[in-house]
Amino acid sequence: MRRGTLKLNPVYFRYLLSYVLVLLIPAGLLGYNGTLQLNEIVNQYVEWTNKDMLSQLADSVDTKIIEMNRISARISSNPDLTPYAVTKDPFSAYQTKQLLDYKVSNDFIHEVLYYVRGHDTLYSSVSTYRTSAFINDIYRFHHWPEAAFREELNSIKKPTLRTAEDVTFVSATEERYVSYLLPIPMGSLNPYGTVLFLIKESSFLNYLKPDAFPRSGNIMIYDEKQRIVTSYQGAGHIKEEALYDSIQPKGDLFTVSKLEGEEYFVSRLTSELTGWTYVSVLPVDDIRKPFHTVVGKWTQTFLIILLIGSAAIYTALRYNYNPIKKLVQLAETHLGKTLSRTNELETVRTLIDRILLSNRELGQKWEKHRSALHEHLLFSMLKGEVESKEQLDESSREAGLSFAFDYASYGVFVVEAPESAGLSKQQLADAIVRLTKRGITVHNKESLESNQMIFLLSTDYTERQLGEWMAGWHIELYREYGIRLTCGVGRLQNELNQLGRSFIEASTAADYKFIKGAGQIIFFREVASEHASTLYDSSHNMEHLSYLLREGKTGQIAETLTHFTHKIKTGGTTLFVARCLCFDIIHTVMRTAEEMKQEFPEITGKFPDVITLMKFHTVEDLVDLITKACMDVCEAIQEHKGRSGESLIEQMIDYVCDRSDQYDFSVQSMAHHFSLSTSYVSRFFKEHTGQTISDYMNTIRINNAKRLLEESDDSIKEIVQRVGYFDTSSFIRKFKAEAGVTPGEYRKMMRKQAGQEAAD
Repeated sequence: MRRGTLKLNPVYFRYLLSYVLVLLIPAGLLGYNGTLQLNEIVNQYVEWTNKDMLSQLADSVDTKIIEMNRISARISSNPDLTPYAVTKDPFSAYQTKQLLDYKVSNDFIHEVLYYVRGHDTLYSSVSTYRTSAFINDIYRFHHWPEAAFREELNSIKKPTLRTAEDVTFVSATEERYVSYLLPIPMGSLNPYGTVLFLIKESSFLNYLKPDAFPRSGNIMIYDEKQRIVTSYQGAGHIKEEALYDSIQPKGDLFTVSKLEGEEYFVSRLTSELTGWTYVSVLPVDDIRKPFHTVVGKWTQTFLIILLIGSAAIYTALRYNYNPIKKLVQLAETHLGKTLSRTNELETVRTLIDRILLSNRELGQKWEKHRSALHEHLLFSMLKGEVESKEQLDESSREAGLSFAFDYASYGVFVVEAPESAGLSKQQLADAIVRLTKRGITVHNKESLESNQMIFLLSTDYTERQLGEWMAGWHIELYREYGIRLTCGVGRLQNELNQLGRSFIEASTAADYKFIKGAGQIIFFREVASEHASTLYDSSHNMEHLSYLLREGKTGQIAETLTHFTHKIKTGGTTLFVARCLCFDIIHTVMRTAEEMKQEFPEITGKFPDVITLMKFHTVEDLVDLITKACMDVCEAIQEHKGRSGESLIEQMIDYVCDRSDQYDFSVQSMAHHFSLSTSYVSRFFKEHTGQTISDYMNTIRINNAKRLLEESDDSIKEIVQRVGYFDTSSFIRKFKAEAGVTPGEYRKMMRKQAGQEAAD
């Protein structure tokens, strides 16, 4: 096809025919049955626009009602807003103001007030009020006396709405407000508090005036009790009293009604969520006026429309056909040949077919890749490399796995089939996964052992429920295949990085088939008592080992590992306990290395995994392997220690100095900033400065306070806030301990000294 020309191909004629029909059919129908069709169109237009407008209005108001319910739920679930927490002291009331500031991002809500039943105080994000002062002096509701106000605050047990009413403020200004009261906790038979939302009627009216909506007529909002919450009166509206007497919130969704001698379009929409009804009333004459004008001019302009339409057809045809022409050219370019032009779309279809074929091939390759990702993720979980639920979610999406429980426990069980099973491991694994139930997710990890299968699970079951499920599939497989499987089950773990320990426990439990007999489900908890004498809590030792690794202290690490070795070899330790202890050491070293991997990339990959641990049958070989890996890491860290330690302490000191005026400073936030543990940050800081972080921060604040006492006339309370303290009495006590005098005495002493120097 040459540039600038159009060949008369089939698609071209289809476009031509479609545009001609678009022009002639509507014109012919309107000319043939104009009045009837116009009336129907007007009714449909009004019904559709009113429905759309009322739907938007209902959605907007319902969303705000739901949001207020959610705010109430968040208040009831906030431990800092319990009756005890709010009323225990003035500081708690001060904190409550910040916690109640829900209207910052919500221009619909004018004010949120929180009331603890049995008390005489209303809490808001602005202030706290005595109940009598609030209802009588600040917000004077014209139809809500104090007695009724108190009664509703203390007695409501379900959401209560007060329709729009006049309110006079202390400044003598008046405005209309809608009040919405919610008991907390919601649904409780004995609520301990009430949340009061104040909403300006104008906030509702903002939703009642969309630009596309005619300014004539009326709109009303009725609540579920058919009370009018608020209304909008446009230009030319009918009298409100007559409207309210004639219109009911129930009835047909769209009708034409006669009110005061005139016809009105009446539309109704009831929200399924709140039960509120939204009604619009529009004058028929005002709506139909533009269409009457169109009808009068229709005959005169019909020929002009035909002429303009013909020109539009030609222009649109050229414009809309051009993309098809470009698609055909693109297809021929990619296919490398000119195809038959009997149908341009056939050329494009050929290209799409080839693209789909290529995509299928890519999809097959991706499925193979996903299988590898699947296996890699399960292996990483066994090694303890997956630390958090967020990390698991991200990796599982890529691998196509599901671990869909927010509050899950994780564990491992090992299944061994007899040599004469007659089924492959994959068939048995698929059968077990197929028998999972709601509340448990199971994934099969390939094992190098010919008759062994490894399963990782996540569940919100208790151990008893887990045992019932396992007994169920164990019996089902025996009934279906005649096979009794031996199953070792490790203990459920709350932390993802402890799945390796669960695997060690499951393997140990499976080994007990020689004692308890094959073909059974053996839980590690049933055999754990035999290891109880050699189990001990190593958490403190692991924390100490992490610290030594960070510091690169080779000698002390060697002593620590020697201690572990001695404990294993001379303490009557079983191979299971030795494996668990080695797993703890590996996990500690790997976690420490992960935190420092950007600084020490060369230490990655130096550690044995949990599968390797299970291959050792002597404690000596196991301990030697772990010791060598730890010493390799220590040597790498030692090489970098000199240049990294000084830089880190300088950053920590700068961090403390920059935040010395923040009363909410904490060591935990500092540790999070540097991506280190709290204990390590505390030890590192004291080792390099000789002071704890708290003492160092206190010294900075006291020095800043001395400078302000000497140079400014600010009050003690103002200085306390400026230097980062919250409690004045605590500041005075610490200042006196540091300077030997109180802040006031220090100011007098320094000014007297300055006066003497000036006199000299």
